[in-house]
Formats: sequence, structure tokens, C-alpha cells
Amino acid sequence: MAGVWVYSSEINPLSWRSKGMGLAVALQWLFDFVLLMVTPIGIANIGYGMFLLFGAFNLTFIPFVYFYCPETAGVPLESIDAFYLPGLDPIKESARIRKDLKFKLKLKLQSGTMTSGLADTSLAVISQVKIGSDNEVNADVLAGAEKAQLERPIARESTI
Repeated sequence: MAGVWVYSSEINPLSWRSKGMGLAVALQWLFDFVLLMVTPIGIANIGYGMFLLFGAFNLTFIPFVYFYCPETAGVPLESIDAFYLPGLDPIKESARIRKDLKFKLKLKLQSGTMTSGLADTSLAVISQVKIGSDNEVNADVLAGAEKAQLERPIARESTI
């Protein structure tokens, strides 16, 4: 359950993160209320089938999460806005930014400009290093996203 709260707070752009979290909390409470009212009636009428219904709803979200929710592990909050630049696929942009950050972290470890007791350059290291405080890295990542945006043709106009 905590993962839902963390992800919804990370994925919103900085410009409307507080509004997005307010909406997420309001919807969570609304659906909790509806679920609380409907569950006893469902159990009385269809018995254990209600739990199968809950399981089916959960299974339907697996493809949604896989195809439409970009990975944010190790990505600074300031760089998440680059996922949603017009004409870019958020899933592919997430992978590109994470790859760039991993490469830059590896260079810093090898050059000695960053001291760390962790020699591994896995994503666990990226998430433990405060890359978000390094303005140079964030500027490079955002510049790379803008460059990728210019290099790719925009297939359709965004209405947002």
C-alpha cells in the first residue's frame, strides 16, 4: 500500500505535485468509503466470490502498470518532468534517463570526483547517492531529454 503513495507523489510534475497528491488522497478516501459500503452487501450475496472479484480487479491492473507507469527508481524528482515532454514516450524516456544517470555515476566513481564506499554501480547505488543535489547531472539529463525531443518527430499534437 505504501508503494502507491510513494509512486503517486513521485510521478506528478513539480508544478502540480501538491494538487495531484491532494486529488490522490481525496480519491483514495472516496473509494475506501465506497468499498466499505459495497463489500458487506457483496459478501452477503455472492460470498467468497467477492474476493475473486477483488482479485480479478487487481489482475487487470498488471498490464496497465507494466505498460503505462514509468520506472522512477534512482531518478531525481527534478528529472521526472522530462518523462512527459511532448512527443516522447514516458516509458522509453524513463529508461534513457536512468541509463544516463547510471553512466554518469559510473564515471564519477571511476574519476574519483565522488567518494563512495560502494563500488557497485547498480541502481541501488544510484538511489543512495544524492544525484538530485548535483545540478550538473540534472542539467545534463534534462538537456539530453530536450535533445531527444528535438530528434524525434512528433506523431500527434498534445491536447494537454
